[in-house]
Amino acid sequence: MNPTPVKPPSQYFGKLQNILSEITGIDPEDITFAMEFDELSMNPVELAEFLSRVNRDMEIRLKSAQLEDFPTVGLLSEYIEDELE
Repeated sequence: MNPTPVKPPSQYFGKLQNILSEITGIDPEDITFAMEFDELSMNPVELAEFLSRVNRDMEIRLKSAQLEDFPTVGLLSEYIEDELE
C-alpha cells in the first residue's frame, strides 16, 4: 500500500514565514506550517503590520477577523494560494 501523498506547503508559506519573522523576530525556520498565530504573541500593532504587509506584498485583502478562520500559518497560506490562483 502506498502512503497518501503529503501536500507540499503552499508557495505563500515561505512568504508568510519571512513577514512574520521580520515582525516578531522569530527565526523563519522556527515558524512552522502548524504554528498557530496565538503562539507568535503578536501585539495589536504587530498584527496590523502583518496584515498590511500580507495585503501589500501578496495583493490580497485580508481583515484581522479572518485570522480566526485560519488559526495556523499553514492554513492561511493555503487560503491565500486558493484566492490568488
